[in-house]
Amino acid sequence: PLSSHLRTASSMWPCSFLDDHTRFAIIYGMKDKAELLDKLRAYRTLMEKQHAAQLKCLMSDNGGEYTSKALEA
Repeated sequence: PLSSHLRTASSMWPCSFLDDHTRFAIIYGMKDKAELLDKLRAYRTLMEKQHAAQLKCLMSDNGGEYTSKALEA
């Protein structure tokens, strides 16, 4: 089943993450694309606590969302 933080009327940008190993998927609704780093951190924390797994690799559609210097930290 798909676990999701459902989009609200005020959320315009969907952000989804999928773990290839467990097939766990989650969708976050964002009001602004600048919230992406916060959503990625929330997903990482959730995976580490709920599935006892660490994020090792991040794959994207090369849209440029994950090119921030803040992600390198």
